[in-house]
Amino acid sequence: QVEFYTTLTLLHMLTSVCVQGICIKAGCDGKLDSDKKFDKCGVCGGDNQSCKKISGMFTKPCYRVFFKHERSCLKCSFLLFSNGYNFVVTLPTGASNIDIRQGGYRGMVSDENYLAVKNRHGKYLLNGNYVVSAVERDLLLKGTLLRYSGTSTSVEILQATRPLQEPLTVEVLSVGKMTPPRIRYSFYIDATDTHTPTHPPHTRPHTL
Repeated sequence: QVEFYTTLTLLHMLTSVCVQGICIKAGCDGKLDSDKKFDKCGVCGGDNQSCKKISGMFTKPCYRVFFKHERSCLKCSFLLFSNGYNFVVTLPTGASNIDIRQGGYRGMVSDENYLAVKNRHGKYLLNGNYVVSAVERDLLLKGTLLRYSGTSTSVEILQATRPLQEPLTVEVLSVGKMTPPRIRYSFYIDATDTHTPTHPPHTRPHTL
């Protein structure tokens, strides 16, 4: 009996087939004789032609206040630097090759800004309720491995290779002396997909 499943390792994800308890590497389609691989946007056997890179920077959390413009459109007004959890970016369903980095203020190991992740139901999966993880963590989310570096490094890193099966919200928890965070993020989406990533008005998103 052959059982198809996804094996998670500390360094990467391998699509494997289990035969009598022995794991044998297979293609992304689960076939032993296949050399198919996932492309940058997570399409099995894809050629990267439909991949679009989304990247941006978050440097200053703030409250957002919307008011009506004279032409009935919405305009955003920024208030002061806010303590607590601040929205950074929404990672849409299908986002892959995710790389998010929060550099410590002036190279500090702990600048009192911490990455946080919650699911679409608002439940925190990482660094929620003002409790942060100082050590490395691996989060398994419906077949996708999300790797977190922990807070004990000068650069906090959050990464995932395989496509997300559900949207995630990335936030930054700012406490203490309120040094400004400096977060860079990038990920790939399938350009033919209808899901659109959400950016706060004070980030600078870029697409390639």
